[in-house]
Amino acid sequence: MALSALKSGRLTMLFDDANGMLRDIYFEESEIVRSIYAAVRDRDWNSIPYSIQEMKVEDFEDSFSIRWLALCSSGDVHFEWNGLITGSAEGIVRYEFQGTALRPFLKNRIGLCVLHPSRAAEGCACTVEQTDGAMIEGVFPSWISPHQPFRNIRSITHRFGENRWAKVTMEGDTFEMEDQRNWTDASFKTYSTPLELPFPVRMEKGALVDQSVQIELVENHGIAPSAFQSKVSVPELAIPKVAIDWKSGRKRPAIGLQIGEWNHAKSEGVIERLRSIGPDHLRVDLRWSDPSWQTNLENAISIASDVRTKLEIAFHVPHFEQTHWTRCRYLLEEAGIPVARWLVFHSKEKATSSTLIDEAIPWLRSMDGSIPIAIGTDAYFAELNRNRPRRTSGLLVSYSINPQVHATDSRSIRETLEALADTVDSAVHYFGSSVVISPVTLKPRFNPNATSGPASIEDQLREAIDPRQGEGFAAAWLAGVIAVLANHAKVHSLTLYEVAGPRGIMDCDARAYPTASFMEQLMRCDRIYPMHCTQLRDILGFGFENAKGERSLLVANLTDVRSEVEIEYDSGCSSRVKVDAESIRVLPLEGLLHE
Repeated sequence: MALSALKSGRLTMLFDDANGMLRDIYFEESEIVRSIYAAVRDRDWNSIPYSIQEMKVEDFEDSFSIRWLALCSSGDVHFEWNGLITGSAEGIVRYEFQGTALRPFLKNRIGLCVLHPSRAAEGCACTVEQTDGAMIEGVFPSWISPHQPFRNIRSITHRFGENRWAKVTMEGDTFEMEDQRNWTDASFKTYSTPLELPFPVRMEKGALVDQSVQIELVENHGIAPSAFQSKVSVPELAIPKVAIDWKSGRKRPAIGLQIGEWNHAKSEGVIERLRSIGPDHLRVDLRWSDPSWQTNLENAISIASDVRTKLEIAFHVPHFEQTHWTRCRYLLEEAGIPVARWLVFHSKEKATSSTLIDEAIPWLRSMDGSIPIAIGTDAYFAELNRNRPRRTSGLLVSYSINPQVHATDSRSIRETLEALADTVDSAVHYFGSSVVISPVTLKPRFNPNATSGPASIEDQLREAIDPRQGEGFAAAWLAGVIAVLANHAKVHSLTLYEVAGPRGIMDCDARAYPTASFMEQLMRCDRIYPMHCTQLRDILGFGFENAKGERSLLVANLTDVRSEVEIEYDSGCSSRVKVDAESIRVLPLEGLLHE
């Protein structure tokens, strides 16, 4: 991936030549649009990758033109499109998309998407011009919106910075907006083809899609674009500065791992390493519809016993069945394995139903009223938000997170860290309870919105494997997750990657991935302290204190280049350290202070 810096009048931006994405459109220090890109989504909402060909770039001092051909081919989908992006010296940026179906196939959506950055936009005023010409005054939502904040969009004029305004105009289809924080994307996405229309839709061979998006600075509230004078230059990246707030620490929440598919293939080497790491719990999933549920539980009990830890038990059931619940209770009591918490999910609905709450919760409380119980969804926050379980006193709420529902490139994955706390804040607002996030994975484990029906277990496992799992990036991103969530007062517990295998922190022969080393450091933490950083998308981390009172800094570099980081101390002094690309570095505070 190569990012090229571009200028259009007073605007600066980056162009990603790997996927034709226009990123980080800024006026001075203010981000106007996070990105504009094209998406081809098949009938199961999978984003079809495309190869870029015949690219031609003309780049001038304050204007540019880029054109290319993109080819999409996966399964039944065969589609090609021409892209053209122009930026004028007057500060008008235009992205044009013209595509053709090369054979018949089913699609859910094809066209351009515009991402407004959630951190900059939430709570900001905007004016929406609808397709019928009506003008609607609105505000980007603060709490995560379960449904579309705006529909029938032709243009959005929004405030940014100090009372400046930009207009984004979409043509070629009817557009609407969704709050992508539902899937931990840090953006509001405006896209074409309203969800209220039936899908999937058949694209015939030769069918055309012709769309465009235009960005411009506009007059609003008496301020004309000519007043936005600025000497435009692409800023040099300053050295990231970090500082630990040693006055705002909190006790580390419970952190565990998933047993996952390794359930049936445990090895002594993995057990030994797992025992050395010392997770607070291990998650096991029980489905009454699976004839081997009892074997799964017995294996999990054996593993937890060997590791000397608790079990987090996730039930996926359609209704209460006394026989199965009684058998489960007997196996746990016979083994004497402590339960960290119960997670109660409905196996045929996207969130825990009121009926299941009424049936299962009293029974679980009768076993041991001190064990926390969580309801919610095994899928994304979106499913919890759109299918909210009944608010019930004394229950936690649970959902999973992963950074690749919409985009798979490393830069987009890094951006999701900005939205994690928003999901917790909104969950607390809507449900009034603390939050269990279980599990955290690098890729989606399954597709809750597929229209072709559920995939086989084998296909789900294959699709859920990311080659970066065993690399430093997976550990650095997970450190970013901990930096954001472990410092949140309403996070009750976190369940992270699987124990072993292609989605684990080590392979099945106990060869450790970088994430295993990170977990060893993390489980030694007694208290976590927030880190403030000047480049939050690139460098994250936290301070921590072990049971002996010894303090350290953990710095994660999520970029693909080695970075120098300046550490600032309460005394006013500072020091600089280097952190390798896509890696984690742990720095004992005592050693730093004596350098």
